[in-house]
Amino acid sequence: MAAHHPVQRSRCWPSSTSCTSAGSLPSPDYAEGRHRLDDKIATIVDDPEMRGIRIADYGTRRRFSARWQEEVLQVCSDRLGEVLTGTST
Repeated sequence: MAAHHPVQRSRCWPSSTSCTSAGSLPSPDYAEGRHRLDDKIATIVDDPEMRGIRIADYGTRRRFSARWQEEVLQVCSDRLGEVLTGTST
């Protein structure tokens, strides 16, 4: 009978300097998240092809965390105004 050896997998997040064993997550990189959000908002605001776009948030089920979703929605509301038409929460 073959011996069973548990496989230790590591989990590394892009742009994270730390890796952890499976089952534990590194601390969130909120600065990176804010940078990515800024880039996405800039695309919406600056790209002429985005004129007239409307966005609704349906991220509750797959959100990273309640704290992050609140921040993203607040920033989008402040910077995008009527482009953000609503949220499912």
